[in-house]
Amino acid sequence: MNTLQKLGISSLLICVLVGGLWLSKGMHLATPEQIEEVTVSTDDFGDEVKKSEWIKNPDPLDIGLDLAGPVIGLFGALGVALFWKGRQ
Repeated sequence: MNTLQKLGISSLLICVLVGGLWLSKGMHLATPEQIEEVTVSTDDFGDEVKKSEWIKNPDPLDIGLDLAGPVIGLFGALGVALFWKGRQ
């Protein structure tokens, strides 16, 4: 196995890792900039009151397909091209 084939396999491994990260974070179409935080409290009559508030997303690795798709496409094409070129 030569250097180009190793680089091609490394590029394909990056594709798998980015795709796995996208799958594990909820498969969002777009990168969520804000998330909804729901707080439940009880009022004076004993009823549950839900309050919804949008806050900044604290997780920087929460990526959407808008970022994961181009990275997977770029490194996938690069990996296949390098692996194919290394075979010749």
